[in-house]
Amino acid sequence: MATLAYAPLGSTAPRRSRKLGNDNYYTAPMGTGPFKFVHHKKGEEVRLVANKEYWAGEPYLDAVLMKPIPETAARVMALESGQVHAIYHVPPRDAERLKPDKRFEVLTRVSSAPSWPG
Repeated sequence: MATLAYAPLGSTAPRRSRKLGNDNYYTAPMGTGPFKFVHHKKGEEVRLVANKEYWAGEPYLDAVLMKPIPETAARVMALESGQVHAIYHVPPRDAERLKPDKRFEVLTRVSSAPSWPG
């Protein structure tokens, strides 16, 4: 299931794929999820708003704003200072340091990456 959520492996209507082409596929997302796409400013942000018609009920959040913070230390500092509410790819050392802090919940998941021998 985790692999199906990975956009390049997801399914889409062939006619839509041909219409958008490879360069525009990610700039016009389509779906039935709890949030609706507002805009994508490459390298800056992706903005979503609550889908009030979502089949499983209106989401808890009114909107979601995702901004890339490529530098790991800057991402962790943004979380600790309250500039952002969630981050991903937290280094294990920082995850262990953040776990006792009641402001944060450190979540881990099983990787969908293949396990390499050796």
